[in-house]
Amino acid sequence: MNVWPAGAVDLEAAYAVQPDLIVVSTSGADSTLDQLAELQEIAPTIVVDYGGQTWQELATQLAAAVGIEAHAAEAIADFDAYVAAAKVRIHVPAGTANIISFNGAGTTNPIARAVGAHAQLLSSLGFLIEDPDPAWHTQATLRNDFVWAEFERLTDLTSETTFLLRVGPDGVASFVSEPVLANMPSVKTGQVYGLGVNSFRIDYYGATEIVDGIVAEFGN
Repeated sequence: MNVWPAGAVDLEAAYAVQPDLIVVSTSGADSTLDQLAELQEIAPTIVVDYGGQTWQELATQLAAAVGIEAHAAEAIADFDAYVAAAKVRIHVPAGTANIISFNGAGTTNPIARAVGAHAQLLSSLGFLIEDPDPAWHTQATLRNDFVWAEFERLTDLTSETTFLLRVGPDGVASFVSEPVLANMPSVKTGQVYGLGVNSFRIDYYGATEIVDGIVAEFGN
């Protein structure tokens, strides 16, 4: 049940539904961090960082809040085993890889940081992730997951492989056909891949989908 649309907090509606637990995101369109004090008066409230946490860390935190730690631990163990099995089935290209949320010229193009959830997932499969320069970040606050970089900064990346968020195998054409990016190593080697249409935010299901896509692309 949607109590209010994202970005439009209705405290009276929150009182009306009498929640047992309120979860507040630190960032994103659904963040209600500015209303944290008011929400804490309504019900027990925890704060989560979707950008700075892996889905495993987030699941552990939420499970602890509702008393289902064992279920979360089981899901995480199952996923770790799934990743380990996938790792031995793929051939990882030589060199490093970067991960880009490609928005095109004239706007910012987030580049995944090596400490973020996307980089950690690909690292667990054997990829060595290129870490973007934090000085490229255009927003006021530096995040753990992405550096929001100007379009031209993409040409400073040096990896032989590029993964694009939010697109499937057929969605890389706009990136590789961009004249400004023609000399990027990954474009020159023809090693640009989509991570999947659901890959921007990683949860259990999205992460599994990414792993399956990697196996399909790089399977031995």
